[in-house]
Amino acid sequence: MNDSLNKLIALYNSLYKETDEIYGKLAHFFGMSDTTFWLLYFLRENNPSTQSELASYLSVPKQTVNTALKRLEEDGIISLETDPRNYRSKLLRLTVSGEDYVKKTIDRVFDMELHAFSRFDEGERDLFLCLAKKHVQLLGREAEKILKNCAAGDWEK
Repeated sequence: MNDSLNKLIALYNSLYKETDEIYGKLAHFFGMSDTTFWLLYFLRENNPSTQSELASYLSVPKQTVNTALKRLEEDGIISLETDPRNYRSKLLRLTVSGEDYVKKTIDRVFDMELHAFSRFDEGERDLFLCLAKKHVQLLGREAEKILKNCAAGDWEK
């Protein structure tokens, strides 16, 4: 691969890391682990949700989600109830106390994102999202090639 592309990828990765650090600082400021932060972020947008939906969104093991959920349940932030669509599954729901908590924390992050994104003009927003979507699709295709080759026992390609 050529040097200029390597530099661009390094810059992109640095920007991605900076973005992740911003959210990590916010989680820390609010007294949360990163997992708890993203769990509440997802739950705020998708209330109620199942544990499987959360684990899939967070791309972390179910046990990591379990640990965070147990703590949030003990703190009265969420409640667990049987999912009427699947009795083996639990629905996670913000409690009244949890709603108050996310208003003071996660909602502030939503507002921050809205304010930052609103500083793009309409064309910049469309371009940014279009290019981000294309990048994710292209990465996915390239990842599939690696996974397919490795599954076939070819670790060299």
